Amino acid sequence: MTTSKLLIVTPVAPPSPTGQSIILERLFESWSTKNYCFLVTQESSSSANEKATVPIYSLISKNKTQKQYIKKSSAFFSKIKKKLSNALTFVFLLKKILFIIKKEKISILICSTGDPLTFPASAIICKLKKIPLILYIFDDYIYQWPQPFIRKLAKLIEKPCVKLSSDIIVQNEFLAKIYHERYHIQPIVIHNKLSRKMTVATPKTFEMPGDIPIKIVYTGSIYYVHYDAFLNLTSYIKQSEKKIELHIYTAQDEIQLKGIGITHENIFYHNYLPQDQIQAKLKQADLLFLPLSFLDENTNIVMTSAPGKMAEYMASGVPVLAHTPRDCFVNWYCKNYACALIADELSLSSLKQAFSILYSNPELLLQITINAIERVKIDFSSDSIDEKFKQILLKIPKHD
Repeated sequence: MTTSKLLIVTPVAPPSPTGQSIILERLFESWSTKNYCFLVTQESSSSANEKATVPIYSLISKNKTQKQYIKKSSAFFSKIKKKLSNALTFVFLLKKILFIIKKEKISILICSTGDPLTFPASAIICKLKKIPLILYIFDDYIYQWPQPFIRKLAKLIEKPCVKLSSDIIVQNEFLAKIYHERYHIQPIVIHNKLSRKMTVATPKTFEMPGDIPIKIVYTGSIYYVHYDAFLNLTSYIKQSEKKIELHIYTAQDEIQLKGIGITHENIFYHNYLPQDQIQAKLKQADLLFLPLSFLDENTNIVMTSAPGKMAEYMASGVPVLAHTPRDCFVNWYCKNYACALIADELSLSSLKQAFSILYSNPELLLQITINAIERVKIDFSSDSIDEKFKQILLKIPKHD
């Protein structure tokens, strides 16, 4: 694809079972493992890294000196321990990036969102070493941080990092609009592609199962940007006259999720599914659940969210239920292309209206799944996204 060697600085990397990790795995699935490597900034299990087929450098696990220093100093610097830790982490991050660039002969650096320190560290090193920098924005760099101090700091950091970058990649049109308005730039939209290991299915004709429960499936992580939507679905399942089962496939703690309230005799938790098993499980469902939070405090992050599972859901041939607020990318996309059932209010009546289509309008349901499959071919196909990514790299001027 390219003779350039890439370093991807990211909080998580394959084979970690997180959305961002899976997206990166799919983006590079056609690449030779000799042409890229990862620097992971969040703590990851050594067993996961051992399973990786590409070099993964870790900031945390190798950073024993920093951990020991902070531990010894904590008795004396209890009030400034966190600031000291962040400062030392930033220094170690700079040194680590420099080390990898030299060792791996890196020619392009891609820095993804998810850690407040990686943008400035990557920008500084790329400026110093005259290496092109690509910012890969999964979530709005400023508003993904709930802490007010970090958010203010991110506002100061982001602009110079954007100016120093060769290109900005975003996941969807909503993020592109935000960064265009914020910095008068034209970010490149690369949707989260469908894996080459997955096929585009034939649309599934839904038939009311009689006494058999309707089977809803959800795959992936569940965290604060999902909780209220899941709780609303849980309430609907409890009061529904028709029997509905929700099957959740996740790596997260079942006890924790039940403690939040996502629990009922018809809600079943299963282990996280490897990527090569997901599509078969999706095809067994009657409906696929795609939730996002309706809470005001989550508006900025939800508005631009593009779940990695969106492409595989739409390609499954099974109808998707998008339970999301109106002013967000997922809702806009699903409405604009009529490719999912929509429940865009946090209410039982909104879900009831969506389920009524499932029960009574098989023609509309079939058309929705046909539309979803067509959009996968247009926006999420491996060939088109691989070519777009290739062209981004080819047009980057090589620094002397």
